Amino acid sequence: MKLFKKVGMLAALLGLVFSFTTAAWASDSIEVKKSQVQSGKINIEAIELTGSDSEKFALIEKGAVEWTVQQGKDIGIVTNDAVFTIPADVIVESDEWVQAGKSAAGFNLCIELDDDYGLNLSQDFSATAQRDMNCTAVSNRGIGMEIYLRGSNKSYTYINKLDAPMTITYDYEVGYRGSTKRPAEKSLALVWADVDKKFDSTRVTNELLTSKVDMNAKTVTAQTSYTRGAFVLAGQTGADNTKTTLGGNESQITAPGLTGVANTAGVPAWAASDVAAMQRARVVPSDLTGKDFSAPISRAEFAAYIVRTLNVTASTAKNPFTDVAAGNEYYAEILTAANAGLVAGRTANSFAPNASVTRQEMAVLFQRALNHQKMTYSVDSTKLDAMPDAADVADWAGNGAAACVNTGLIAGKDGGKFAPLATTSWAEAVVMLNRLHNMIG
Repeated sequence: MKLFKKVGMLAALLGLVFSFTTAAWASDSIEVKKSQVQSGKINIEAIELTGSDSEKFALIEKGAVEWTVQQGKDIGIVTNDAVFTIPADVIVESDEWVQAGKSAAGFNLCIELDDDYGLNLSQDFSATAQRDMNCTAVSNRGIGMEIYLRGSNKSYTYINKLDAPMTITYDYEVGYRGSTKRPAEKSLALVWADVDKKFDSTRVTNELLTSKVDMNAKTVTAQTSYTRGAFVLAGQTGADNTKTTLGGNESQITAPGLTGVANTAGVPAWAASDVAAMQRARVVPSDLTGKDFSAPISRAEFAAYIVRTLNVTASTAKNPFTDVAAGNEYYAEILTAANAGLVAGRTANSFAPNASVTRQEMAVLFQRALNHQKMTYSVDSTKLDAMPDAADVADWAGNGAAACVNTGLIAGKDGGKFAPLATTSWAEAVVMLNRLHNMIG
């Protein structure tokens, strides 16, 4: 593997194959069998490769990948500094997979990662290249990646690019913020680099990936179709990133309940894809055990999801609500939403966190979210007025309802009604939130 020879990785690849372990403790390499995935011994959506060595290697049996596709799951690789969510169905549908099946019935999916990859933007890329990417180096520790199929005859078929993107979530720590420049969290991004010139033999190709920063979870998430190359954390020009680093081996890259892994067991089929998208974006938890998807979503939970969707900077400086205490599961996010002007109490000092959200309340919250993101929209009431119960919408919610109908955030129900006083189920709310997430990009 030329990519990893650059940093001395995998001196003996075959030696790794015979030292695989499926133990629960952290390891650097693993062999995944179909039977282990079926029995739940190995979670295919969160394969942990968090050992002390930088070289990571997963060998996944062909049957295990195909079973994963049948279950509607993705392949998830968790390393010391990042989570990779790889669409299993796209792997199986790739030309490389189909061709390998014709030439060799027995082959495995191999994923190699080096989570201490030496990629230095200032050395590997010229000043012109950095300027073209509009970014500066944050860390010289990147993650190298190669995904390929290995036949029983030791043949290798590399998968260079997928027809649908995988998701990468990086962990980071901010050690310094400048007073005159944009803080690091507001400008961090991932760079993909073809440092070994697999795609262009004459130059190093690279791409500054569109990235989403979660300042609460300290993560940077991006999507990319490239499965060969290296990924490095960078700061877009104008940010002071002098001491921003990857989290390191000791960091916890996933907050409890928010793993960024799709797990839609029990979710109604009509909402499953939206829920999965919100799980990958770490808006809703991956563990939904015991969740009643048809029950109305609470004001507290919806406020928390809005904050996560918009990546609002945490702020608990002011607590105007006597019924929101520090013990509340969503305490910080309710106060963050209130301080950002996204939510208001039902009275001057009461938030009613456990109360259900009405559809007209939700419409106002969505309008505030659009305003927070400086999105353009119309409050023309023509479409709203065409609904049979438009007159039932409260005056204070009129513009919000019109905005949501016009943007498609809230659709009619029960014969095209707006149903302003009706509550919204958890599943319905998450579908709407995913619409918002897609709108703001």
